[in-house]
Formats: sequence, structure tokens, C-alpha cells
Amino acid sequence: MKSGLEQYFRAMRWFRAFAAILLCLFYPARPAAAQRSVAQVTITASWGGLGKPEKTEVIIRQDGNSFRSGRQKIDGALVSSLVSALNEETIEKVSLANLGITDAWLKSMVNKDDVSPYWAAGAPNQKDLFVGSFTDVSTVAEVVPRLFDFVRTDDYPAAEVHVTFEDGSAISASSLSQYQFMLPWKVDRNGGVVTTFNANLSRAVAALMPNKATNRSRMAGEGLERDLAEVVKQQIKNKWNMLGVQNNASDTLTLLRGQYTIESADINRYHNVDYGKKWSRGGPQETNLQVTVKRPSFPKSFSERVILLYDGGEVYGAQDFLRTVGAYEELVNSVPWLTRFSQDNPNVPIQLVFVHDRSFGEKAMTVFSADMKAIGKEKLVEEVQAVQDRVALVAAGFGGYWLVLPDRRMILWRYSTRAGLLQFGAFSNLATRRCSDYNGVTGGCVGAVVSPDGTLSN
Repeated sequence: MKSGLEQYFRAMRWFRAFAAILLCLFYPARPAAAQRSVAQVTITASWGGLGKPEKTEVIIRQDGNSFRSGRQKIDGALVSSLVSALNEETIEKVSLANLGITDAWLKSMVNKDDVSPYWAAGAPNQKDLFVGSFTDVSTVAEVVPRLFDFVRTDDYPAAEVHVTFEDGSAISASSLSQYQFMLPWKVDRNGGVVTTFNANLSRAVAALMPNKATNRSRMAGEGLERDLAEVVKQQIKNKWNMLGVQNNASDTLTLLRGQYTIESADINRYHNVDYGKKWSRGGPQETNLQVTVKRPSFPKSFSERVILLYDGGEVYGAQDFLRTVGAYEELVNSVPWLTRFSQDNPNVPIQLVFVHDRSFGEKAMTVFSADMKAIGKEKLVEEVQAVQDRVALVAAGFGGYWLVLPDRRMILWRYSTRAGLLQFGAFSNLATRRCSDYNGVTGGCVGAVVSPDGTLSN
């Protein structure tokens, strides 16, 4: 009995194998999507913004066993690469490997003309910092997402690619992205739309376009190394600047570190409402050491911005700052409503400003006077001038400037964002007018007086 069953099952296995061979001979398998015969590829790219609008259309048709765009013969391998890229698995977020950023690539790019200007003018230790950061994959992985999360005005690119097959099916992709490789793409395939950060698709589209076609360089990722150098430089900005100060003003840093923790430091010719000289061709310039410092006892949101004259390789005023700043700190900390606000809003930054030899310096006094006259509050100028050397200037929120008078009243000088108004953002009777200079896009000058308990006086 057992022998008969074995013969039966052996016969059945032989029959199934023979049937499978017949099916393969008379009913061959249907090709996969990537193997379907392409009838036509249409690529449309456009750009609008500040400048002359541009548009490019590329139509590639099957021509026998090859492809042509007009009279130009197109390599069939490039068309196959596009179809393959369109069918690749979705990449949900930016991938260094997919972008082509590897350890070897970084090392090959750091000395290129688009990258070297970001570090070539630095001191030896600054150069080492940049090169080490740019060629460190972990650092680059941290900053690369910034290349894909900004918004730029007057830059409106668009691209579409549509592939039709001889069987009538189709697959397409589109992008409106300003970013490198025009990532991400929206790919319409198999009746559904997916969003993918696949740079292979970008490269495949760019490879089928003329060299000067609209958006081609962006889709090809040209300039990736330059943009990467920019975000790396921003990432190491504080360290780079600190090294520059250490190289040129180490004695001052050592002196300040005796009482403070230094959060940032730089030597520059910047100017603002409270320090520096406005730049003018051939005019005098003022170079300052700018240091942000904190004491362990300071609240989380509180720090001090110290601006000291730097001239002839020397820093002036550090000893004066250490000798006199305590009185300004006590004054600012003695205002009840400001103390309460700082405790209740630890994420709103508040800075005591010190410029050269006092908190409310000559530049600030000059601009404040012009501003108050511009808004019809000249009387405040006389009052502040009489006690200028005892006034504490506070930079609050983002773009807010307040004066703390010796009697603990405060004057809201100007602001640029709502956070700069501190607790008075909800006051509807804060009249704001255009300042005499250094106007921002929002905000303006106020000249409102607030009592120590937080009552608005005018």
C-alpha cells in the first residue's frame, strides 16, 4: 500500500512540474512596472520671482529601439533610471546617504572653491575648527535638516515629470520646493500619491534636461557643498568667534571669567541703536568687543551684554565694567513687576546692556533723544539726561528696549516684536509711532512710563 502511495505522489509532482513549464511557454510573466516600455517622458520646469520668469519643456519620445528629444538622441539608460527612481521606495525624511554626503565626499569638498572662503581667512585654530566640523559626519547630520526647512521670498520654482507607457499606464512627479534637489517630490503612482525625499529622482530628471534648462542645477544638487558650508559656519559661529577673541583679547576674557560665565564673544564693527557708528564710505568706524555674560545667581532668562571698545589690539573698559555694573544689576533687580515677569516667563530673554563705561551710553542717548522728539515726548529726554549715568538700559524680549530710572520707574523706549513689550502687550492704549532711525518692519517707538509696581503712567 505504501509503495502505491509513493508512486501516486511522485506522479503528481511530475505532472505539476510539467504543467508549470507549459504555462511559462504559452503565458509568459507580465513585466514589472520598471520594465514596461516607455512611450514618452514630459518634463516641465518653471521659475518665477524677482527677475525674468523662466520655463523649459522637454519631451522625449520612443523612436524604435531608442529615444529622442527633437533631433537629439537620448540614452535609453537615462530613461530607465528615471522610471526606476519613480518606483523606488518612499524616503520620508532627508538622508545623508541618499544626498550623496559621505565621509569621502566631505573630505573631497572642504578645499573646493565654493567651501574654502568660509574658513580660509580665519586664524589657524579657526581653520581647524571649520575643517574638522565640515568633515565630521555627525556634525553634518545635525545641520543638514536646516537646508530643507527655510522659507525664501521671490523664489518660486516648479517642476513636473510625466512618464507614459505603451500600455497606456502612467506615473508622474511634481515639486514646488526651493531646496536642494527640489526635495521633496510628490509622486503619483499606482493610484496613490506619496511624498519622498529621494534625490535619485531629482538627479534622474536633471540628467534628461539640457544643461541650462530651468531649475536643472537645483535638481542636480549643484551648490550643495556651498549651502552645507553656510550652515556649518552658522553651527560653529560662537566657537569660531570665541577663538577669534581668545586670539586677540585673551587677557580680557580671563578677567571677565573671574566673575562671569561667558556665553558668547566676538570682535566686530556692528552698530545698533545703543552702540557703534553707522557705516559710511570713508567715515570713521568703531570696533568693539561684544561679550554676553552670566553669573550663576542670575535667573535663567537674564544675562548681560557687554560692549567694550577695541582699538589698536587693546580692549578698553573691562575694569570699569566690573567696578560699576553691580549698581545697574541691583537697580534692574529692584523693579517688582519686572522681577515677577522674569519669574513667570523664563523663556523671554532680558539683558542688561553695558556700553564702554555705562549702561545707557552716548549712542543710545543720542538715538533716544531723536526718537522722543519724533513722537512728541521731548520732556522725557530732559528727565533722562539729568540721570543718564545711573540709568540701566535693558534689552527685553526680542527687539524691545527699556530704560530703568533710578527711582525704579521704567520707560518703554521702542520695540519690534510683541515679546519686547513684556507684560504690556495687551494694552490697547500704547501708541506706537515711527522712530527717527533704526526702524524695524514691525513695532516702533512708544515712550511709555511704567511705575515700579507695573502701572502704566502714560
